[in-house]
Amino acid sequence: MIRAQQDQAVSLLRSRASRLTWLLAGALLSTLLAWLMLSSCHGYLCTDEEALQLYSQRIEPLLQSDRTASCNQCHLAGVDLSNFLQETPCQTMACMVNSGVVDLASPEDSLVLSWIRKSEPDSELITAQIIEQEHQGFLAWIEYHAACGKRVCDEVENNCGVPPLHTECEIPVANVLIQMPTSAPEDCHEKSLEQLFADKVYSLRGRCYPCHFESNQDPENPAPRWIATGECAPASLQTLRNVLRNDYVDTESLYDSLLLTKPLAQLAGGLEHGGHDKFLDANDAGYQDFLDWLGRYQRCTSPPATLLKASPTPP
Repeated sequence: MIRAQQDQAVSLLRSRASRLTWLLAGALLSTLLAWLMLSSCHGYLCTDEEALQLYSQRIEPLLQSDRTASCNQCHLAGVDLSNFLQETPCQTMACMVNSGVVDLASPEDSLVLSWIRKSEPDSELITAQIIEQEHQGFLAWIEYHAACGKRVCDEVENNCGVPPLHTECEIPVANVLIQMPTSAPEDCHEKSLEQLFADKVYSLRGRCYPCHFESNQDPENPAPRWIATGECAPASLQTLRNVLRNDYVDTESLYDSLLLTKPLAQLAGGLEHGGHDKFLDANDAGYQDFLDWLGRYQRCTSPPATLLKASPTPP
């Protein structure tokens, strides 16, 4: 009788020990799986809340165009990072990736990081320490999307939004990916060429601000003031006249036109330019816009002594 009770007690203890072993093993396995998931995400949880917090605290303030930051005065002058700001953080990142300024496969090699490091701030409030903080903030955001982007973001179709718009004489936000729209008829009439110039060239004058504006009063700045200011239509026309008068257009060798080669980066075949690179390469939407107008002008005219020679009026 006593032996049977002892055997029953031993069996019960073994059963409880086995159950405890399985519980401990399960807890250990869960911990291990969680650790492996965090390791694969570089320590990130990859949640919507985490993504929004990182963006709101470290990135969104840097993309606001009214904030004093090196990010808004990068080496590629006239194309500050607010150009990439979209409705959501996921769309903003998708736009930067598609524009070639972010490399998710190698975050540290992203072009945007080199822009920040090469920035030449015009404010004493932007110190080397602030620039480094902004660099590290952007790097952390890029690394986060490299690890978690597919989990926290849906596929983005129009990743850089819609084409920029400009009304009256407003200077629109330049976009390195999307070209400016135009309402100019596809003919060689003088008014059509003038309208195309206004839409494709004069509208992007913000990239050349302030050095080439006639309003620039800096006596130590040797840049030619070929961009007229004031009421939009006459200012655009005067700028066009300045472009032609200064021989910025080469109809014999279109791609050698100073209107293209001066703002183009030297590494992409451009000429030395004291105001830094305005077009990173020939894929820049601004370069393509300038080229659109140059191509039409070349097809429609032989450079005359006066402004432009209109085609005969159709009967």
